[in-house]
Amino acid sequence: EGLVPEGIRRFRSRFPSVKLVLSAMSTEGQLAQLRQGLIDVALVYNPSPEDDIEIVPLAQHAVMLAVPFDSPFCERESVTLSDLSGVDIIGFHRQASPRYHDELATAFHGAGVTPHYIAEMKNETDMLALVSAGAGVALINARQQWRRPHLVRFIPVVDLSVTLQLAFVHLRVNKSPVLQHFHSALTDI
Repeated sequence: EGLVPEGIRRFRSRFPSVKLVLSAMSTEGQLAQLRQGLIDVALVYNPSPEDDIEIVPLAQHAVMLAVPFDSPFCERESVTLSDLSGVDIIGFHRQASPRYHDELATAFHGAGVTPHYIAEMKNETDMLALVSAGAGVALINARQQWRRPHLVRFIPVVDLSVTLQLAFVHLRVNKSPVLQHFHSALTDI
């Protein structure tokens, strides 16, 4: 379900002779490989603007709180950032997405909350596994609720304005027609 899987299907159907190789990497890893010429495009959340890259926004996703079913938050319809004061939080490692990490830190600071991180993970799958195990709560891409793990509930954070902006990123000098066709496949919905 979603923009990227549908775009990949569309691209493969339109251009079956083009080899599309996909790899899961952090934002930092994708941008490094992009600059090294090892990949042509990065699909990343919240990239920071830089002179050598073109950032084309594709979608914006809300952030929600993932909680284990035995959490006191589980019965609530929503929470605020101040509700998370003193709560064990499984965080997103800064190296995986620096801008997102910094935006969350700013939001917590603005709410007067010092988050109590018990772990920082590089992907949401690992974060949700720890939430499911009851280790703590995590701020997660709301799109994850469509593949929510067992024993996890998603709750809106009403005063959190941080979002995850999915972007199509490529080097400004790359004018490849294949790159443009892939972008079109992702946006022709």
